[in-house]
Amino acid sequence: MTEKKRNQSEARRIADLTYPYPGCCLCGQTVGKGLAHLDHEASNNDPDNLAWL
Repeated sequence: MTEKKRNQSEARRIADLTYPYPGCCLCGQTVGKGLAHLDHEASNNDPDNLAWL
């Protein structure tokens, strides 16, 4: 069984294309740019699993 590897640059690319607003999904702050994987699985870069924080 092969395990998927984390690819943070790919996750950021997908999030940038899917969610062009550069701010936090909770408060709207645009300073800094953190990306969360909602299911805590770093290899799951599905747009529905990503959120800017």
